[in-house]
Amino acid sequence: MKHLFIINPTAGKGKALEYKDIIEAYFKDKDDEYDIKITDRPGHAIEILRDYDYNEECNVYSIGGDGTFNEVVNALRVQYNSLTPEEQATFKPAIVFPVNNRLA
Repeated sequence: MKHLFIINPTAGKGKALEYKDIIEAYFKDKDDEYDIKITDRPGHAIEILRDYDYNEECNVYSIGGDGTFNEVVNALRVQYNSLTPEEQATFKPAIVFPVNNRLA
């Protein structure tokens, strides 16, 4: 299974970025594939997800505030709605709720 982490480095007064090291340490000895994408502007999470390869099951983690989570959810909705019914049947990203309220 793939894991995609989208981190907004300005969330939680910069504390969200601390998750990068935690994620890398966690996956160091794991077989699961993971990607960490750091946003650098509003709307960047949408761009990341629009261009992401969804050929296999993928958990998507939003690490940031409400805005980051909103971008992630809406980007996945747009991606799903753009697919044919056959493609929708195999579209497999799963959302893991945002890590945000504990960052402040």
